[in-house]
Amino acid sequence: MTNNCNHSDPTVFADKEHLTFSSPISAIKLQARLDTFLDDLTKSLKRNGCLLIGHIKGLVSTRDKGHLMFSVTSFTTDAHFKGTMAGSLKQAELTINVIVYGVDNNTIQNLYREAFAASLKC
Repeated sequence: MTNNCNHSDPTVFADKEHLTFSSPISAIKLQARLDTFLDDLTKSLKRNGCLLIGHIKGLVSTRDKGHLMFSVTSFTTDAHFKGTMAGSLKQAELTINVIVYGVDNNTIQNLYREAFAASLKC
């Protein structure tokens, strides 16, 4: 991938995904899949020239099962989760915001899509 960006300027990416699971998924399993997604995204950003993570933050929300906020702020720490979700989920909404340095927006979009397809695609 070509990387045409000014390394001192942040690159910002945001997305919203509606998740509909073919069969209900437990809140614990969804958090594990989110953790894998964030780990994959973080590692692939670093492999593709990302110099610094400003933040990768987001929210998974449901109509009646609660919400889960997540945050990653460096390559060396695990994702931090806050909030509660209960029971089995059939649908949820993912909102994510990424601010990083050293990669362009197209690179972030491609890496996000790859990580999403591997871990969260329903």
